[in-house]
Amino acid sequence: MELYLIRHGQSKNNELDNASDGDTLRNPDPPLTKTGHLQARKVGGHLAKPKQPYDPSENEQFWGWDHYNHLGYGLTHIYASLLTRALQTAAEIGHATGLKPVLWHRIHEVGGITTYFPEMDARVPRPGLSRKEILTTYPGAVLDPETEGHLAELEAAHGPDTGWWNHAPQESPEQARMRARKWVASLKERHAATNHRVAVVSHCWFIVLVLAELCGIPDIESLWFSTNNCGITRVDLVPGSTRIVYQNRLDHLEHPIITT
Repeated sequence: MELYLIRHGQSKNNELDNASDGDTLRNPDPPLTKTGHLQARKVGGHLAKPKQPYDPSENEQFWGWDHYNHLGYGLTHIYASLLTRALQTAAEIGHATGLKPVLWHRIHEVGGITTYFPEMDARVPRPGLSRKEILTTYPGAVLDPETEGHLAELEAAHGPDTGWWNHAPQESPEQARMRARKWVASLKERHAATNHRVAVVSHCWFIVLVLAELCGIPDIESLWFSTNNCGITRVDLVPGSTRIVYQNRLDHLEHPIITT
């Protein structure tokens, strides 16, 4: 399996990161900025390159392994989180590649969906988008079976308009690490023993946790993998080996629209 971890495009909250009052202005589920939409279209066009057949007479410099996707991507699957910035990014990639994004709630950003109230120094959980809101706004996407079951349980208990986060408490770092571990295991069950080329549209902190899990790094207190908006990280999972082929690739974006 070739795994492509893609951070979403620039969100409204990313735009606020350097503002002195950024915390009070933050949206619990922010959309993309104009720049974020442009980044998403750029990465979609880049990933839409069809996979060219390997010809040793023409491509002998690859030694049988196209380690920088000079021969294209040929994606077979796209997964995305249920946060608006990832949904919007995945929609652009899906449009460019012709693939239907599969929405998987387990790949959301660390912490979940909350609003910060500085006067209380507290974060209040929010509901997130409902099934109807997701599928009406993103008709080209489908729900992953795990997410379908998750929403069905919430709707049975709280009604059909229940959001996917459902005001759950803020996720702790330990819970996030365990979620990443379980998700990596699920991903490997589905794709590790295949030739699938899988794109995952997720979030900065969660991508760091996934990379740590794939690399078998137990202590991430002092670890960081830089991941810009719409940066691409490729990891090849082959029998007996995990290969970080490249990390935070950005050559599909012009310098003025490279953001953090």
